Amino acid sequence: MDAFQIGFLTIRYEWLYAAIAFTVTYFTLEHMTKKDKHIQKQVTETLLNSLLLWILTFKLSVIFFRPSIIFDNPLGIIFFWGGLKGQVLATFIALIYFIMKSKKLQWPNSLLLLVTYFVTFMLTYILIRTLFQLII
Repeated sequence: MDAFQIGFLTIRYEWLYAAIAFTVTYFTLEHMTKKDKHIQKQVTETLLNSLLLWILTFKLSVIFFRPSIIFDNPLGIIFFWGGLKGQVLATFIALIYFIMKSKKLQWPNSLLLLVTYFVTFMLTYILIRTLFQLII
């Protein structure tokens, strides 16, 4: 089974891995920008906004990949998810948002922040997933 249940709530393991990876990424970027509190606040806000954008894009990507669902089962938009295509689309859009925001706010070392953001998230996700699969 690729999910666990807490009461009526079913949580997929991939979501747990992503939450852990996002938390590690958040603290990594916060540590990298600790010298300049103004930049740190902007990076934190941008990172959280990109997370919300990722979640919205991921959940609503089913509209792009299965447009018939709008007419067949409109409430299915809430319950269905976009799968791997939705994850890729959401990641691409979140990265584009992060890049555009970093250029607009003219962060020093914005490329380093972006690379750290992406690499930390992906490596943590893969590491947590691999360790979890070895344990279970």
